[in-house]
Amino acid sequence: MTTPQLRRPAPPSNFTSSEHVGEVCLVVNGGYHPRVSTKEFGVKPAGRVTVVLLTGPRADNVYEDVMLFGGQSSQFRDWGPGEVGAARIVQKGKSVIWGEPSPYDEDMATRWMVANGPRLDQLRADIVRVFREKAVELDAAMPAPTGPTQPQWTNPEARPGDQPLPGMGVRDSLRRESQPADPDETGY
Repeated sequence: MTTPQLRRPAPPSNFTSSEHVGEVCLVVNGGYHPRVSTKEFGVKPAGRVTVVLLTGPRADNVYEDVMLFGGQSSQFRDWGPGEVGAARIVQKGKSVIWGEPSPYDEDMATRWMVANGPRLDQLRADIVRVFREKAVELDAAMPAPTGPTQPQWTNPEARPGDQPLPGMGVRDSLRRESQPADPDETGY
């Protein structure tokens, strides 16, 4: 008689960073979308990443095609497609951010990368491919920006000889110089 093989359920497809506070992970960057339309929050920038959990009860789970919004997306804006980094998910006030990894965290991440080289290469290729495909879709679906094409206001031009007062721009200093000084306000 053969022993039946038990299968484990796949991890949930949705990744919520607040559920993993304190855990260390690898972040594989796919890219940064400057404009993504959401039902709840309108048009926002978003990063597209793959997350590999390295610690916690779901260690070694991979969350592919994770969209990061708000402050989380801006943390990865300058990363190139396919770049990999380690992070510790931390609570900062009411926000959850991707914090600096400790030297131990970086060592753990490096060991995972060495042990899982082909898997990491595939994750990189997949997230960059998905980012590029979705970028085309998002660009096609996104309406052109609307609104004024010219600024609503301009700063007054500086005139020769105008000098700003310490701690003020030219505009504020011009306004202040044109107003008579009230001895009660200035204390002189």
